[in-house]
Amino acid sequence: MLRLKHPQSERVTGGCRLGPTSGSLDVGVLLGGGASVRADAGWTGHDGHPRAARTEVPSSIHVGSHVPMWVDGADRVAPSPPTEANSIASATGTAVGVLVLGLLGCAGAMKTARAVSDRWARRRWEWEWARVEADWAGPGRG
Repeated sequence: MLRLKHPQSERVTGGCRLGPTSGSLDVGVLLGGGASVRADAGWTGHDGHPRAARTEVPSSIHVGSHVPMWVDGADRVAPSPPTEANSIASATGTAVGVLVLGLLGCAGAMKTARAVSDRWARRRWEWEWARVEADWAGPGRG
């Protein structure tokens, strides 16, 4: 189970190339809206020992800058939790999907019930017509 801790501050270390590099530029939406790049970052773990990992950082930062990051209980880099807007969009999409599937299910059930009902009524009508026709076409009629 992944338990996220509060955001830590990471410091982008030297020896990494900040900016678009071959195959390392991910055009994605960040809080500021822009591109991100993979860079070496270092931070102090909960136990006080230094940690380092390669992580995504905004392409506009410089070596030595401090940027927020999230770590799990083992001080490993973890994705940041979804924003409120992402959570609302996800919940809305799920609700609309459930509503549409529910409506389709109800429509299918109604169509099936109507088909069964019509079939039963048609059989009943045929049976009753056969009985009445015999009475009408009896001796002395027709």
